[in-house]
Amino acid sequence: MRAFRLFTAGMAVLLAGSEIARRAMTGGAIEALDEVAVALCLGLAALRPSPALLAGAWGGFSALMLALLTTTLGEMLRPDGKAGGAFYGGILAVLLLTGLWAVRRALRRA
Repeated sequence: MRAFRLFTAGMAVLLAGSEIARRAMTGGAIEALDEVAVALCLGLAALRPSPALLAGAWGGFSALMLALLTTTLGEMLRPDGKAGGAFYGGILAVLLLTGLWAVRRALRRA
């Protein structure tokens, strides 16, 4: 369980760090607080040894990745689609599968 909690904490840091870095590079404020909120939930769940908290946090992560993936895929269907959308969509799909795997693993520990 310790390794899984460390993995959860690492994903929380990566998720929050990537959003903050993306906003810092564009010079804007952090407008999309959903990524930061999910990262905070993952971080808090990693601190507590509760499978239910881990499953809930990873469920929120998976829901966020699914929402981002459907938005990206919807934009790719338009003729003037997003540049690099296929790569971004692939990364989001891998993150969604990772989140679903983590939910399954947390629920098996409960």
